[in-house]
Amino acid sequence: SEFDKAIKINPMYAQAYAIRGSVYKEKNNLDQAILDINKAIDINPEYANAYFLRGFIYFLKNNYDQAISDLNKAVEFNPKYAEAYGLRAATYSKKGNYDQVISDSNKVIDINPKYAEAYILMADSYSKKGSYDQAISECNHAIEINPKYAEAYGLRADCYSKKENYDQAVSDYTKAIEINPRLAVAYYKRGVAYDSKGSYTVAVYDYNRAIEINPKYAEAYYYRGKNYSKKENYDQAIFDFSKAISINSNNALFYYNRGLAYLFKNKDFEQAISDFTKAITINPRDILAYCERGSAYVMKNKYDEALSDFNKAIEINHNYVQAYVGRGGVYGAKGVFDQAISDFNKAISINPDCVDSYVGRSLAYYSKHEYDKAWDDIHKAESLGYKSFLPAFLEALKKTSGREK
Repeated sequence: SEFDKAIKINPMYAQAYAIRGSVYKEKNNLDQAILDINKAIDINPEYANAYFLRGFIYFLKNNYDQAISDLNKAVEFNPKYAEAYGLRAATYSKKGNYDQVISDSNKVIDINPKYAEAYILMADSYSKKGSYDQAISECNHAIEINPKYAEAYGLRADCYSKKENYDQAVSDYTKAIEINPRLAVAYYKRGVAYDSKGSYTVAVYDYNRAIEINPKYAEAYYYRGKNYSKKENYDQAIFDFSKAISINSNNALFYYNRGLAYLFKNKDFEQAISDFTKAITINPRDILAYCERGSAYVMKNKYDEALSDFNKAIEINHNYVQAYVGRGGVYGAKGVFDQAISDFNKAISINPDCVDSYVGRSLAYYSKHEYDKAWDDIHKAESLGYKSFLPAFLEALKKTSGREK
């Protein structure tokens, strides 16, 4: 009301409009805030703070191009406006223009070397560009300025995880949690780091804590489900994947991993196929889902459907070994042994150590009565550590080939 009175007394009082606009922003009445700031700018077209404020509001409304336009004006009229460069950097980050983020963050630091948030904006951009060492260096600067900067420890931990330095990642996530014990994302990511170290039990504790803080944390349920799958606790895994899906039904990985759990739990091929199909609907280029659905179709003797899925996987990635192995198996089951051998040959040309290719090809050679070649593949598979040939197959090969090995 004081600003209303000031404006009534002096309708050309630009600062009063700007401050009232700021109050509306704090009350989340963004459209009214813009109207007041527009008025301030009409009165004073070189009012840098008004452009900054309006740019901030456009940022909050996800209108990033308009935000950048206003922030350009703010720094034009005040070239030393560190906060404007900082907000413009954050806006460029939202648009994925990481080089511009780094440029603007450097401008902020030139003006104010103690601006910790600018180092974090720059670190985040370096991380997204894959320059993890540089990102870590920028995080170090931010932490030096503000030793209680939980997000800086979290981002540095993310970079260490990307570099597979999980011990250091755990240490930094722990530091972030010490600073902010309610930081659910730090528990979740520390759990992922523990999982990567093989510390599955400790990881579950962290996922539990993240979920306790944020019961809608879909990714925490998902990773806890993957953890349970590794421990062959498929009932709990399915529960967690289902919970993640109930929170976010548009994530292909949630369905894909639940499908695997159904397969491993009790060979529930129908439910697995349903989940793989859902994953493919969400992500039509999900090569893993095509291959797993193809394998499930094989187990149900639906060879044409399986063949279609492996063909699609190969169409997506011409060098995906398991797709050729799967398709070779389908051709073998259909009695098209030359085509089966061709697919196994292709898989071996891509990965000479693919055991499944030699196993499948040995069966195809046996079916074509090319027994010496079958033995060669058996020996190769065994040299790669395979010890699961069916005794009945080996006995039949010995009998028909006249060889013992």
